[in-house]
Amino acid sequence: MFRITNNKRESIIKKNVLLTWVNPFLPLTSLCSVETSLPMRRTATVLSLSLPKITSVVQGKPDTKEWRLFFKSSGDVTISTWHDLPCQPKESGVDLFTFVSEIPRGTRAKLEMLKEEQHNPIGQDIHKKEPGKPLRYFTYGDMPFNYGFIPRTWESPDHVDPDTKCSGDGDPIDVVQISSVPTLPGVCQPVRVLGVLALIDQGETDWKILAEPLDSEYGHLSKVPKELKEKVIDWFRNYKTTDGKKQNEFAFNGEIKGAEEAIRIIHECAEQYKQLISDKADQKNHGYWLK
Repeated sequence: MFRITNNKRESIIKKNVLLTWVNPFLPLTSLCSVETSLPMRRTATVLSLSLPKITSVVQGKPDTKEWRLFFKSSGDVTISTWHDLPCQPKESGVDLFTFVSEIPRGTRAKLEMLKEEQHNPIGQDIHKKEPGKPLRYFTYGDMPFNYGFIPRTWESPDHVDPDTKCSGDGDPIDVVQISSVPTLPGVCQPVRVLGVLALIDQGETDWKILAEPLDSEYGHLSKVPKELKEKVIDWFRNYKTTDGKKQNEFAFNGEIKGAEEAIRIIHECAEQYKQLISDKADQKNHGYWLK
């Protein structure tokens, strides 16, 4: 069940898990608050994963260029979800990583973490080359999955990947969270990595990590329904065609590779992020806000 009202506190109930969240479009919101009624064996796993507790602060109205979602730590210090959250939760397994949600499934506004702005808030992307720079919305349809990124990763434009033969797109590595429940902008949670899709977007490497919530039923890429995997591939191949652009391309003939390959790529992007931060003193930060 998924419901949005004007109340500050909302609940998402999926199977026997209750995730409590706060509407991020209201002035002050509390994220990453988790209550669970999972069986004891799985409850212990969930509760042992440690992510910092953060709150969010909204500036501006939704569907405007001024709307921003900022984040604060428990000490009321403004933080960056890109730089201050861990790539992996503490005490997590090798296949568990931190997911920061930008776009909930079932929506069309192109929200993203803003690399160039102070503290890297989430805002709505714009058409930079169109007159008036209007806000971006997906015209291919509603987003069929939750979408976000893994903190402390970066796809370097200075690195040409041997498989895609293209340089990185300059963003943190993207996550496709396959879930029937929308995950609101700014929510951070551990996810289990299942695989990776090698998208080539306008000549740039743009990895898409397939992941699932910890309470999901799959556990392995082979158990994800073929129709769902085809929907993910179709979206990334065609979502720009309704804006008059060409289809995107893929490495590996569009095959979704498994978790082992995905984890390797995430770690490569984590190393590229470390290089980005180390180059900060040399003014090689590509115009990003790096603290």
